[in-house]
Amino acid sequence: DNTHRLEVLPQQLNFLRSEKREILYSGAFGAGKSRAICLRVAMRASIKGAREGLCRKTFVSLKRSTLKTLLEPDGLLPPVLPKGSYEYRKIDGEIMIHGGGSIMLFGLEDAARIASMNLSGVGVDEAVELNERDWTMLRGRIRLSLPDLPNQLYGACNPSTPHHFLAKRFGLAGGHQCAQNCEAIVTTSRDNWFLPEDYIADLETMTGVA
Repeated sequence: DNTHRLEVLPQQLNFLRSEKREILYSGAFGAGKSRAICLRVAMRASIKGAREGLCRKTFVSLKRSTLKTLLEPDGLLPPVLPKGSYEYRKIDGEIMIHGGGSIMLFGLEDAARIASMNLSGVGVDEAVELNERDWTMLRGRIRLSLPDLPNQLYGACNPSTPHHFLAKRFGLAGGHQCAQNCEAIVTTSRDNWFLPEDYIADLETMTGVA
């Protein structure tokens, strides 16, 4: 039995279940955004033949944050990918899932490398760092067709100001409708019951974009 059980938050579950082509997990500090991205990329990459991308604006920031959530424990939370279930080829920037597909790790600073990719889907952590051209380029890379895996681009972020292109594209800015075949899953820090109460109390003193 290769089943790996992980506890997820209600809005993370809604994010994992979405069948739209583009999905945004939108939330404030501590809302479990990076973990949601890692859960989705791991689930999709476990399907044989899948080739999922996992990225941030820079490869350095991906390794320092998102990759740790994917492969290492986070406090009392276990890693999203259990040890022994994969082979991490650091030179190639690729994680091979035993009995499944693979996860390609990259930053968006190397446009030439990305332009040659043929992916089944892409997960983007801290998607607010991207500009609209980055997002459009990723949309163009998702074309690897598999019978049981719809092509999807899924990001997580706090969409910053209402002027950010993601806020407009996903209907989070006033006066803007969500684009066709897109969905935003909105969550708050309070939705994450793993957070300490004093941390939540401190967050609730913040104002403005924060």
